[in-house]
Amino acid sequence: EKHPGLFAAVNPIVAYTSPDAVDNIAKHQLPLWVHAGGRDQVVPVEYFYPAVNRLEELGHPDVRFTVEEDMNHDVWTRVYAGEDIYRWMLAQRKN
Repeated sequence: EKHPGLFAAVNPIVAYTSPDAVDNIAKHQLPLWVHAGGRDQVVPVEYFYPAVNRLEELGHPDVRFTVEEDMNHDVWTRVYAGEDIYRWMLAQRKN
């Protein structure tokens, strides 16, 4: 959020932020792939919607939001065990 020019992309997994904190991400059009667990009782999926919706309202063209409906808080075990996240991250480039 504070230094979007340092990164080519961001992949928060079971982490959310306030909708007021995403303006820089949208301004710099930093590619974003957010992952949440549908059964997560630590960080409920509902917490993600305000910031994701705000990014879309600001016209951010590259927001991905994946909810692993059958998973609890350990969503990263599935995300990092697969190849999709690595392919996506390696395809990103800084402007």
